[in-house]
Amino acid sequence: MFTYKPVSVAKGAFRFCRYSVAIMMWIAVIWRIEELVIVCAAIMALSAILTVGRAPLITLYTLTMERLFPTAPEVLDENGMRFAHTLGALLAGINLLLLYGGAERTGWRFLFVFALMKTLGALGFCAAGKLYGCLARQGGAGSTWKILMLPDRPTDLFPPRDATSGVYSNPIFWVQALCAAGLLAIGVHVFTSTIEAMRRHPLARALRIDKLDLAALDALLRLYLDPELALERVPTLAALAVPLDVVRARAERLRALLTETGAARSELPEEVVTLADTVARAGAGALPVTEVPSVAVAVDVDDASALAASLRAGEPAVVCRVQDGRLLFDLRAVGDAELEELADAVLAALA
Repeated sequence: MFTYKPVSVAKGAFRFCRYSVAIMMWIAVIWRIEELVIVCAAIMALSAILTVGRAPLITLYTLTMERLFPTAPEVLDENGMRFAHTLGALLAGINLLLLYGGAERTGWRFLFVFALMKTLGALGFCAAGKLYGCLARQGGAGSTWKILMLPDRPTDLFPPRDATSGVYSNPIFWVQALCAAGLLAIGVHVFTSTIEAMRRHPLARALRIDKLDLAALDALLRLYLDPELALERVPTLAALAVPLDVVRARAERLRALLTETGAARSELPEEVVTLADTVARAGAGALPVTEVPSVAVAVDVDDASALAASLRAGEPAVVCRVQDGRLLFDLRAVGDAELEELADAVLAALA
């Protein structure tokens, strides 16, 4: 584990990673944003798993800011960085256990100390790096953490601006890293604040799923365990599964009801009521454009749009389709027991 394994990353990306986590932690401390602690823990855990070269924040900076403002490469110890990220993820996990385990006050104090440690690490003194250096020296591998270690002389912590080897020699990197980290932290804060506001809104309680909804959903899903029973009991499946011959027979029956003479009816001439082969659409999200062969009764009238509006406003309401100046009544979703009621509604609207 303590073998030196060099890896090269952009200086700007490395600084962006350190500054971002530190700033996000301070925002979490100041505004008590527990979700932001989860984000920091996830970032450190992924950085430990993926290694520093493919860490999330370093990858983000490399694909965006680094292309606009290229920086020199920085050689780091991959094993040492993984050790630091793993230790950070463990501490963040402990912090989350305190926050969600009933010791919230202790958790926020712990996070304050953790944020202070991350800030010191961003400024050049990494406690995990010191620990790894000691372990490495004991293992005979030597310390390779000069970029993260506290300098031997305190004056070297903030080298001159014109120094080529100083961590803070170029103030442009400060601006890049702090702006990028600040925008990321603000975005996370705004997102979590929006979610929290939605959670506390009165409509969230009014529209949330309750026991009755869950019971109805449970009953529906149990029907699907028996496909034959589902075809019989679920109206949509029953309508989709009706054979075309049955739909044609319904259309013939409706045509006869519209054209036959009866005491309570004002029949339509047979020449204006015909059958038409058409397609029905299942709709919904799973089958938005799936076409199902069907048969419709077509009624040729003078003002089809006005009659369709009258049918929709009637009692019972009838929804039909206007096509080529004709009213089309698709019979796939109409039951046999509803045919007479449908015929009466159409004739009443025409009267």
